[in-house]
Amino acid sequence: MATFKSTTKTAQDAAAAKAGSYISDARHISGRLRFAQAVLTVPAGTAAADILKLIDLPAGASIIPALSCVVVANAAGAGTLSIGTAADTDAICAGLDVSTTGKKELGSLVPSVLLTERTTIQAVLAGAGLTEDAVVYFNFAYAIGE
Repeated sequence: MATFKSTTKTAQDAAAAKAGSYISDARHISGRLRFAQAVLTVPAGTAAADILKLIDLPAGASIIPALSCVVVANAAGAGTLSIGTAADTDAICAGLDVSTTGKKELGSLVPSVLLTERTTIQAVLAGAGLTEDAVVYFNFAYAIGE
């Protein structure tokens, strides 16, 4: 029978050899879970490649896409959104369909996104523009150190 290690366990084992530390970066495995919500009422005239600035999150935040979601309160048009930062526009989610109402999962297979400084989370529109006055709730779960 084989034994396999997660990337976290591998980092812990490597760090354990250094000065008694058991983890290389605690932000990936511990901290207080917090939630942030940005509410967007779509302005008139949105088009492909438009940037929607959503919310600032603090330095040290580790966004957890598997616990985050977007809720489309009323049909927002035929566009899709990529959610991330200015440096990595789809770090949190790519190609999120907002054409129908309901809860949209951001992806359980996306790793956590660690912010090293206060960062604006944004969405970039692809495809057609969004419907004016559509309401979209962006819900972000993130861990932050004690």
